[in-house]
Amino acid sequence: MYQLEFKNICKTFDHKSISALNSVNLVLSSDPLAIMGPSGTGKSTLLKIMSGLVKPDSGEVYLNEGQGAKRITFEELKKWVSYLPQALEISNEKTIFEHIQAACAPENDDSYYYTRELIDLFSLHYKDDQYPNQLSFGQLQRLAFAIALASRPKWILLDEPFAHLDLMLEKELKIELAQVFEQLGVTPVLVTHAFKDVLDNSSKLYLLHYGQIYQSGDPLDLYLQPKDSFVARFFGPSNLIPVSIVLEDAGRAQVFSESLEENLDFGASVYPMTYNQSAASEFAFAFFRPEALDLLPENESEVGIKAKVQKVSIGENGNLVEVSLLSKNNQIKLYAYDRFRQIRKGQKVRMQVRLDQVRIISS
Repeated sequence: MYQLEFKNICKTFDHKSISALNSVNLVLSSDPLAIMGPSGTGKSTLLKIMSGLVKPDSGEVYLNEGQGAKRITFEELKKWVSYLPQALEISNEKTIFEHIQAACAPENDDSYYYTRELIDLFSLHYKDDQYPNQLSFGQLQRLAFAIALASRPKWILLDEPFAHLDLMLEKELKIELAQVFEQLGVTPVLVTHAFKDVLDNSSKLYLLHYGQIYQSGDPLDLYLQPKDSFVARFFGPSNLIPVSIVLEDAGRAQVFSESLEENLDFGASVYPMTYNQSAASEFAFAFFRPEALDLLPENESEVGIKAKVQKVSIGENGNLVEVSLLSKNNQIKLYAYDRFRQIRKGQKVRMQVRLDQVRIISS
């Protein structure tokens, strides 16, 4: 099994005196992974360093081919890693065949046959003597992937590869790519703003923030168990209720929320909940996703907290519903999913929170 380990990667842009990356550590293996983060947090810079296109100010990289790790130079990464940027720049001076063959590794004597294989894999047959400006946008995307794979990399780094595709072409290309990567033994590393792509395709997620790895792990764990409110909000609609904490034994806490009415389960009453030790401050939140909040029309249930629907947004797998309840000090807004699309704006509802999905996190 091949593995690349990057240690303490740092990069500063001198002309801005801005630290783009600060002591970044990550590992590439045979498991697909993803990198996410706010715009301008260093994601593209990191990909260029990992592919040997940009040299970091400091840091080390180690390659393990199954016989122990050895340190290699960043220039040597080009042999193992390919990078596909978001903006395609393919000249019209060469035909499709010439572009792919030129990108093949110089030491490979079978470049002609491998080029043919890639042309077939990406359904570009009968187009091999044409030029890039004669292709459709979908065919141009396929050509870009074929060129990136021509050097036979172990990893391919993808910078927002589906950003400019329509929905139908995106779904079609994703299916093709999954098959091609498996057939060629290539592991994708995806930079994206689409969390759904990460859940569908990646085993591990690195979240970058201010040029550092802010949180990493299984994508679903980051979604359901964020370390703080920034991570919670980054991955979509979040229910965050200010609370105060009284510590008990290790890993447990008593939680109070004075901002809510007494009839809310975790309001005046005290409940032990899953507790993040870093949340031991007066600024903490009871956090849960919309999936943990159940709604029923008020006339169908006498159980739960009364609330009013303020907004309904249509989603792919159900509607996102924004509800409000009047607290002692301010109006609390919460989010829930209505899978059956029955809830309407202005409707009065009853809410029930699944307490086993509530987490206490830092602000």
